[in-house]
Amino acid sequence: MPESELIPGTIDLVDVHHIRHAGDVEGDIVLNPAPSNDPNDPLNWSPWRKTISLICQSFAHVSSNEQWIAKCIVQGFFVAPIEALPEVCVTDIYFTHQRGTYMGVYALALTGSNYFAPVISGFIAEYQGWQQAWRCLEYLGWPVICFAGFSYGSYLIWFNVTNATASIILSGSGYNFKPSMVGLSYLSCCFGTAVGSLVSGRMSDWLTIKLARQNNGVMEAEHRLWPLMICVVLVPTSLILWGVGAQQGVHWFFLILAMGALAAACAIGLTISINYLIDCYHGLAGNAIVSIILIRNTMSFAISYGITPWVTNMGYQNCFISAALIGLVTCSAFFVMIKFGKALRCRSARRYAELVREE
Repeated sequence: MPESELIPGTIDLVDVHHIRHAGDVEGDIVLNPAPSNDPNDPLNWSPWRKTISLICQSFAHVSSNEQWIAKCIVQGFFVAPIEALPEVCVTDIYFTHQRGTYMGVYALALTGSNYFAPVISGFIAEYQGWQQAWRCLEYLGWPVICFAGFSYGSYLIWFNVTNATASIILSGSGYNFKPSMVGLSYLSCCFGTAVGSLVSGRMSDWLTIKLARQNNGVMEAEHRLWPLMICVVLVPTSLILWGVGAQQGVHWFFLILAMGALAAACAIGLTISINYLIDCYHGLAGNAIVSIILIRNTMSFAISYGITPWVTNMGYQNCFISAALIGLVTCSAFFVMIKFGKALRCRSARRYAELVREE
């Protein structure tokens, strides 16, 4: 059996010897995953239909009051702060002589959900096993998934650091931006994100094919990681320009430039990190992404608490110089995966195959 069929993330991408039908317009690209003969298979859709599908998801909207109410109901079930706001709403809406009835309805929803959950979990336990609910935590022990989550989170936290100080710096003495101007400064972030997302996506595809051709047609998942070299330069440079520039009172244009560059680096990092994960463990992408989101959110939560005392105790200049050095190290972590990524994927190959069969 070819090595590419045993190691997750190692794929025969280019048919360099022209011994099989590749099915791509370029003639020698092996389609992976292979499309079926069903014309309704999304892999067989025309490029325009695929693009329109993504665009439609981006511009979803409600067109009626009923849809809006349904959205609020679903949103309420999953993200409402149920421990406080419902009681307050009942108090605000109903009179004293009515409040007991509707507080009872709230209690029904609050406590009843605790009894409804076992109805669902019973079937999960019987047919999938109770371990299924904790399956996402198992993936945290896989080095490749941990790296993808760490990489994903590290790019977000550096922009969070800048975002947390943007209003203070731009509206403070020296720049005196009005709130509307502070808002307009984020146009650079919009531009940077658009450029970073589009360029990194196209670049990683092009580079992956190029490196696969040089590797006898075999693509390694680590081929995706090389565009992160851009982030190794952009992240520390942007952080220094932002922090030191604010401390020294540079022209506001350079601060806006730093915001845009950091946003571009963030977009590149996110694009590459998720692509790398999916290339490595395509068959478990859904569960694996849940795991990296846990890592990302934990990192984002931590930096949200840490940035204020960090800036307060060290000042803008020293804070962002230290952030730049840390950012340089975190962005360079992909070199470790370039070196050892395939070996780590080999170690997880057997377990990966077992989990894919279970799915």
